[in-house]
Amino acid sequence: MQTVFSGFLFFISVSYAFRANESLDALQCALGGPDPIVKTLLLASMLLIPLLAFCLLSMTSGRVEAELREARDALRKQAQTDFLTGLPNRRHFLHLAEKALDRARERGEPVSFIMLDLDYFKDINDTYGHQTGDVVLRAVARRLAEALRDGDEIGRLGGEEFGVLLPGLDGKDAEEVAERLRQAVAALSPGGHTVTASLGMASGATGLNALLARADGCLYAAKGAGRNRVVAQACPMVESPEGASI
Repeated sequence: MQTVFSGFLFFISVSYAFRANESLDALQCALGGPDPIVKTLLLASMLLIPLLAFCLLSMTSGRVEAELREARDALRKQAQTDFLTGLPNRRHFLHLAEKALDRARERGEPVSFIMLDLDYFKDINDTYGHQTGDVVLRAVARRLAEALRDGDEIGRLGGEEFGVLLPGLDGKDAEEVAERLRQAVAALSPGGHTVTASLGMASGATGLNALLARADGCLYAAKGAGRNRVVAQACPMVESPEGASI
């Protein structure tokens, strides 16, 4: 649109100049006023100038709005994403998990929560440096995300600890997913380093905090039992006296 109006304005300006020059040379301008054609071209150019300015402002405004929107989206993504692994950070993951848990409650579906912690990860950092540790974390995060279904939620809770929410699964089905994740981590050798993980899994339609607490307890049990294993615990729904899930 800007190009069209610019072309029109240029054409009228050239026509106006040509006609004005012709009128002067041929002495066609009467004493009472300018040549009517010159006057028409002049009026047309005066009308097009505001239109061109409007187009320029509209295009500039639209471009600025698009750039602001992109910047806002980038900042939001940065605030929600763990910079190292690319997974949702703890805050955003818990928000996603809470929403998924609410949907599961509405549909009457089970849900399970897995807490995964890398074994002896501190030794990797202390022995080979934090850069090597970062390589391991990125490789583990990528493999875990690839092993999950669409609709499952995963995030980095902090350090070498990850959380996974499995909507629609409980009991043996959820345990099988946890075991598959354990095997996926054990099959990795990022930078030539052996990596294993301990996992705690809790199931039930309880609140998110209750699921986290139970899964965390199962994780410590897995660590205490020798690491590189899954410990699962069914969590039946418990109602508080007010009827709220706990």
